[in-house]
Amino acid sequence: MSTKGSDSLPEMITFFKKVSSATFEQSVFSRLLKYGKIVVRVRDSVFGSKNLRQGLQDYFTPKDTALFAPALHTQLMSSGTRVAVTSAKDGGKTACLIASYNHSSSTESSACLEREEDANKDMKIWEAAMATSAAPYYLPAFEKPELGTSYVDGAVWANCPAEVAYHEMEKLWPGDTGTLDALVSLGTGMQDAKPAEMPALVNLGFLATLRAMFQRQMDSKATWFNFVTQSAPPHVRPRLYRLDPPIRGGDDPVRLYDYEMIPDLQERMEAWTSSTAQADIALVADTLVANLFFFEPDDDIQDQPSVLLSDRTNDVLCGTIRCRLGHQTPQLVQLLELVDGFAFTQLDAAVGDANLVERVQQLPPGHWEPIRMAVREGPIPRRASALDMMVVNDPHAHVHGAVGHAVPKFRVPYTVVVRKGSLGPLVLGVKLHRRDKRIPISGFPVTMAELKRRAGQKWLR
Repeated sequence: MSTKGSDSLPEMITFFKKVSSATFEQSVFSRLLKYGKIVVRVRDSVFGSKNLRQGLQDYFTPKDTALFAPALHTQLMSSGTRVAVTSAKDGGKTACLIASYNHSSSTESSACLEREEDANKDMKIWEAAMATSAAPYYLPAFEKPELGTSYVDGAVWANCPAEVAYHEMEKLWPGDTGTLDALVSLGTGMQDAKPAEMPALVNLGFLATLRAMFQRQMDSKATWFNFVTQSAPPHVRPRLYRLDPPIRGGDDPVRLYDYEMIPDLQERMEAWTSSTAQADIALVADTLVANLFFFEPDDDIQDQPSVLLSDRTNDVLCGTIRCRLGHQTPQLVQLLELVDGFAFTQLDAAVGDANLVERVQQLPPGHWEPIRMAVREGPIPRRASALDMMVVNDPHAHVHGAVGHAVPKFRVPYTVVVRKGSLGPLVLGVKLHRRDKRIPISGFPVTMAELKRRAGQKWLR
């Protein structure tokens, strides 16, 4: 699946402006007339979805690309990124997730997973976007004729889907097979006053009840607060991040259909991101960058140095620091330009300490053992000397940003060595040029016992 153009931020903003104005442009009189029709049940939404449908079909190409089925039968979806959007069916009574992946179902699941192995029935990209955009009152439910099912916006039950995302992680990696590195929630803006979504005539009968329920669900700030303070385990809470800009309030709030406000909102957000939120955004960005790196233990214990295997006073685990980005890609070149080096440390703390992440960030440089990184030229040997980063020289490669024709194949061999019986969490951290403190890479902090257990499960395969 791809989108038109290069998917730059300006192009996406242009698309959003265009499809918003096409969808919501109508006179105040026409809107009030449709409100009345909703009350007498002649109509179920104020706006139509034709222009939104056409805009999404034009933007996501090819428009027949399905979310899940092509991964089984074709090469249409090559990315392994798991994507899910919240929706609801059965008139909003049943919560569901429209996803690009599968997992074992659970009777205790808060939402059923919508996934079809038949490409003719599977959700297309644009259809999933329609299903999760069908806000009650404003847009009609999205009908999926192949399934005989209609969908409405998932906001009626998960307007802040952070908790849903966390539970999905637990289902995809059940038990202790995985760990949360970071969960970032992007809010749509905080307003001082709740907008008067509908005129007074809608405060009648069943509509008044439905309206009250809908507005409660719209309070995503409260939902996030409850998740962080009540639902999330204490050791997970330091890994939860929320970016939610203040918009405006008082007597003139921004409503869902106020497309004329987009230029003003864009100006406000640019000011917010470059001032008040700059430090928070930088921390989130650097945390996500750091978690592109992970440690993968060696498969064969015989590959480990004999001097370490005979050491009875230490626990030893050999492996390599690796990267989730592909070898020989421009993105990997750009990422490595940000890296100032890797380091190792062991903490004198309990694994379940809720302040563990903050403690790592507060460690002084002298508490870390630097990991030497050198550049190698030529083919990569079966086992490079310890602590080397390898960059092969490919005369046929042309990677933007690379020095000469050097194309990175990222591997940093490292042997974790700790005293036997020590229980303190281990940390492999990365130092970025733009940040003073080191940030743990994916899967850390972790105990040696847990790291060895994961190695036995080949947990990163």
